[in-house]
Amino acid sequence: MLQGHTSWVWAIAFHPNSQQLASASYDHTVKLWDVNTGDCVYTLKEHTSSVLSVAFSPDGRRLVSGGYEQTIKLWHPQTGQCLNTLRAHLNRVWAVVFSPDSRYFATGGDDHTVKLWDVAAGECIYTFTGHKSQVLSLLFSASGDRLISSSADQTIRIWNVHTGECTTVLEGHQHWVWSLAQTMNDEILLSSSQDETIKVWQPEAEPITLRCPRPYEGMIIAGAKSLTAAQKVSLQALGAVASTSSYRITS
Repeated sequence: MLQGHTSWVWAIAFHPNSQQLASASYDHTVKLWDVNTGDCVYTLKEHTSSVLSVAFSPDGRRLVSGGYEQTIKLWHPQTGQCLNTLRAHLNRVWAVVFSPDSRYFATGGDDHTVKLWDVAAGECIYTFTGHKSQVLSLLFSASGDRLISSSADQTIRIWNVHTGECTTVLEGHQHWVWSLAQTMNDEILLSSSQDETIKVWQPEAEPITLRCPRPYEGMIIAGAKSLTAAQKVSLQALGAVASTSSYRITS
């Protein structure tokens, strides 16, 4: 167990060598940990508000973090030095990710945009617009040619990195889409949502929806007079439905 933060830990990321771990917290800090000893090597304190996202570059030479205060910070993970502070988003920065070649990184924010940055120049080279709510997660394809974003608008968008064009919009989730993952060959994309499902996306195929049945899935409690309001809320969280009209089967 790694202890040291004084508030929620919102994001974590492994260094490519698997010997270092970065954690981002609501306590305004990023901490770098030695995985073998469990010691905190550096506490990075440049953010002035909660830190929501963190990622290492694939070459291990840079760390990027995104904050509640709209800033993005580039760090040297071997020294803990802040190399650059970047501002372009109009609100919180929920997601950060590096390209496979470590030359670029992308950020997603509460302002509904995705931004692509040149690491060496410290400049935003593209702003991708199209989402209708905050951008929560980002993922590069293995080739680096595509950038994938998920949003509170319940969609996933796939962008051409070279042109900034949105080439695909994936729809099907019924709530915020919080995270993305992909197989190494880019053939299968996974997304997880606040609608309590995981979707498996493959080219030229309908998405597969994964959901664990809850203990009281489908139990109809409409008209149950012996239940208190609190009990009804608890049962609904475990899958019960309050009316027959609200019950539906999801595939």
